[in-house]
Amino acid sequence: MNMKHINVVPCIGLFLLFAFIVSVTNAGASVTDLKVNPSVVVQGETLSISGKATPNEEVSLKSSFVISLPVSEGKYSEEFNGIHFPAGKKTFSVRAENIKDIRVSLGPILFLGTFEYPLDEPRKATNGIATISISLPVKGIDVAGKKNVRVYGAALEDASSVILTTDMAIKVTADKKGDFKLDLDTGGVPLGEFSIAAGGKEKNVQIARTKPEPTPTPRPSRDRDEEPVISPTPTITPAIAPTPSSSQKSSIGPTSSPSQKQTQTPEPTPGQKQTPTPESTPDQKQTATPEPSPSPSQRQIPGFGAFFASAGLLIVAYLVLALRRK
Repeated sequence: MNMKHINVVPCIGLFLLFAFIVSVTNAGASVTDLKVNPSVVVQGETLSISGKATPNEEVSLKSSFVISLPVSEGKYSEEFNGIHFPAGKKTFSVRAENIKDIRVSLGPILFLGTFEYPLDEPRKATNGIATISISLPVKGIDVAGKKNVRVYGAALEDASSVILTTDMAIKVTADKKGDFKLDLDTGGVPLGEFSIAAGGKEKNVQIARTKPEPTPTPRPSRDRDEEPVISPTPTITPAIAPTPSSSQKSSIGPTSSPSQKQTQTPEPTPGQKQTPTPESTPDQKQTATPEPSPSPSQRQIPGFGAFFASAGLLIVAYLVLALRRK
């Protein structure tokens, strides 16, 4: 049986090319999650950066901010005092627009004090743009802790402001579970927007002068612990009607007159003085009291009073005649 000879070299080459493509793809998408806390941080306080990446992988965290610098007499200058440089591998860079040249001073550094970069002269700009990048440590000398940074130079002739972008890239290593974390001191970072990026993901935070007040949580319309607001009950002022009540019935007698007001009380005796009932003034407030239930009144038979009056007169006349006879 004939067997075909397979060339192994091209196969190995294809396999290595495929492995290289896969490794590049994984490196570009290694960071799967990025978080910053808090989203608003007071200048000088700590910003917590965390995320998820490939286990044991080195992740580059980049922090940056952009500010506008005024131009005075053709010069620009800005100082950032107390910028925190974490220990370890990092790159510090500044980029300026609308300039002729740029220079950076950094310090204090152990045994060196403050040094200027570039060492010989300011870096010339190309088309009004120049960038300075410093990789640390340099020759085994690391720059860590709070440092003062000054950026200065000459601006273009017609420039009124200079746009300055400051970046710091820091290397951190994810643990065996792929988690990474960095606590970044925001001292020296100017007020405004501060950007954090890693593996193609980006988060923005605000650097504030003071801690923002918490937003009040809206409460429901009626809370259990909240006492209901009792509105005052209006005072009821009853209107006094001049007409008699329907339950009252007029007594027919010789002393009744059309203008006389009938009441539910029994008629007074002829010798008794009636006390006038004070009329209520319009301004006087009447207290609403429950009306007493009317007592049952005796029903008078028409003409019954006249009959007793006549009988009384007859008795008096009889007594007078009897006295005269004696």
